[in-house]
Amino acid sequence: IALMLGPVYQRMGRLDDAEKLYLDAFHAQEKAKGANSPELSLYIKLLAGIYEAQGRRTEAQALNEHMRALFRDAFGAQRYAANRIRDRRLDVDRPVSQQFPLRADYAPTDLVRAAAYSIPLSKNADVEEMRIRLAAEADENPEEENLPARLAQLMSLCRGESGERISLRSGYRSFATQKDLYARNLDRGTVTPPGISEHQLGLAADIDVESRLMRHSDKTYQCFEENAFRFGFILSYPPGNDYLPGKDTYEPWHWRYVGIRTAQLYREVGPNNRPQEFLAALPCYEERARSSTAGEDVCLEEPKIVAAAAEAARSGKIVEHEAGASAHKLNNAPRGGQR
Repeated sequence: IALMLGPVYQRMGRLDDAEKLYLDAFHAQEKAKGANSPELSLYIKLLAGIYEAQGRRTEAQALNEHMRALFRDAFGAQRYAANRIRDRRLDVDRPVSQQFPLRADYAPTDLVRAAAYSIPLSKNADVEEMRIRLAAEADENPEEENLPARLAQLMSLCRGESGERISLRSGYRSFATQKDLYARNLDRGTVTPPGISEHQLGLAADIDVESRLMRHSDKTYQCFEENAFRFGFILSYPPGNDYLPGKDTYEPWHWRYVGIRTAQLYREVGPNNRPQEFLAALPCYEERARSSTAGEDVCLEEPKIVAAAAEAARSGKIVEHEAGASAHKLNNAPRGGQR
């Protein structure tokens, strides 16, 4: 009732009536959900708007600060527990990092052959890396609304726009495969330790252009940058990221599927070039979008979500899964080598 009548009262200039309506709704929600529930943010925002219209700026400012505090309390350090406790093993937007590692026995249950969806390949269609998750949309046609279908559409679009040859270089990698790659490339520091690679999710795609890894200067990259989010993909290792040690942490070829809704949200309100922080704090950003909260980005409150651990990287030890592994540079040997 408050959400229906309140705006009517405001348009009629009956601000006192609107204020009473919103206050009653606020107190009812507070009693039902608790004083620190972020669901109160909608009514706080509405009340703050009333106070602004009445010239009660100090009270409006206090309410806005209270709303920011609710977000800090609800989505600060608690987001780590939420991500760990809730079963997110099949969520396409689950975080994977040192703070959110994968178990050694984790394997997707819906892997499919990329070739079956007309995705151009860089390797034999039967090798492990030429598989990816289906990740079908629950409420859509699973034969059309899924990861491989959307990747094929994106690659087709960019192939047409760029005139360049595009192919999938690497999709799914098991924990064992990642462990082997890490061991063989350890001295070069070019592969992520097992357990914190997005490839184990089956949701990552390394893209080749003209038979070598995609580069920032490629026309294909510009097409991906402009259009990938429309198909549910985001760039995992953007310019200036601190997820990986070394001089060059930028990986323009590594795109991760998170679903169209999440990719669009990241594009619209996510922190610039900070995808791992965004995914770890996703519930906060979703709530901000629902309540249209503007201003300070409280979703990025300390403690910092992801940081490369250079000391562990130098130790040269293979970390099995949840032991604070450092994130070496993903994927592959030096350019032109085996990736």
